[in-house]
Amino acid sequence: MPPKTSCEWITPSKPWSRINVDFAGPFQNKTFLIVVDAYSRWPEVFIVNNMTSGTVIRHLRNMFATHGLCETLVSDNGTAFVSTEMKIFLEANKIKHVTTAPYHPTTNGLAERMVQTIKDKLRKMDDIPWDIKLPNILLGLRVTPCTATKKSPAELLMNRRLRTLLDTLHPDNHQQRKRTQQIISNAQKINRESETGQNVMYRNYGNGPRWLPGTIVNRNGPSSYEITTEDGSLINRHIDQLINRRQSEMSAITRREDEEMSKKEDIADNSEIMDNNLAEEITGYNLEKDKTDNEVREEIIEIPSQEKWAEMLGIPTNMEVTYSGGKIRNKMNVHSKSPYERPSNNFIA
Repeated sequence: MPPKTSCEWITPSKPWSRINVDFAGPFQNKTFLIVVDAYSRWPEVFIVNNMTSGTVIRHLRNMFATHGLCETLVSDNGTAFVSTEMKIFLEANKIKHVTTAPYHPTTNGLAERMVQTIKDKLRKMDDIPWDIKLPNILLGLRVTPCTATKKSPAELLMNRRLRTLLDTLHPDNHQQRKRTQQIISNAQKINRESETGQNVMYRNYGNGPRWLPGTIVNRNGPSSYEITTEDGSLINRHIDQLINRRQSEMSAITRREDEEMSKKEDIADNSEIMDNNLAEEITGYNLEKDKTDNEVREEIIEIPSQEKWAEMLGIPTNMEVTYSGGKIRNKMNVHSKSPYERPSNNFIA
């Protein structure tokens, strides 16, 4: 026989990066699918009715929904792990599949060791139903620190310690200390309190004034009070929603609220009147502006007549020109021409 070689798996750098799977059984008339995370040693055990690829894929899909997709899956050369269906599933999820050498189970030693551990614990719990003993076994394995990692699988995978019955028995656990500190802190605080039968003003969240008078009839909690209103109904209010007031102060506050409501209504009416006056002024201004624009437009369109042009330019209407042949009398054409009228064919002789 050739000498045995010793080669260990490289420890993954993060949880659920490489998982080892294997079947166990039949044991006590049950067959188990066992999955172990190589980083945290977190175990998963499922009771299966058969050892087919469909069963393995169904459980892997449920685990991937909880912990996410792994990067590498290690298994033996069982039919359920090397089938075409399994190959398609792993390729679709970009998972690298590593198989062990035939008749060499130590390559998948992490899963094989978990198989032996589960069988040993099941032998010690024969009289307990399966729906109780299997969850108890898994809880014990997940909260027990591992000798290789010095931490429990739950701490490495979930970054927290799972609560067990031992935590409730320990008198100085973290949760108990935190709860005690909160109780002491609340007891040292000086909070405002009110007594039963005291007249108060409670916060109104409906229509009407913001504060309404009422009377405390019961205390429901450290800061919660039951109040009867003026119409006899009962409401619950926090201490921060109550104001302690005497009867005269309550009347003054009520009157102040009414006066503020009246002022708001007067301001709204004045604003409406001012808006109407402003609208009328704007309308009158627009009418006057339109009238002025029309007058200016008419003045611009008006064009001087020919006589006015001659008078403005200093051109005489009749002029005589003497030359060697005699005199020529020039008389200006006095017919009216307008750029907006077609000139007629009648001329002045």
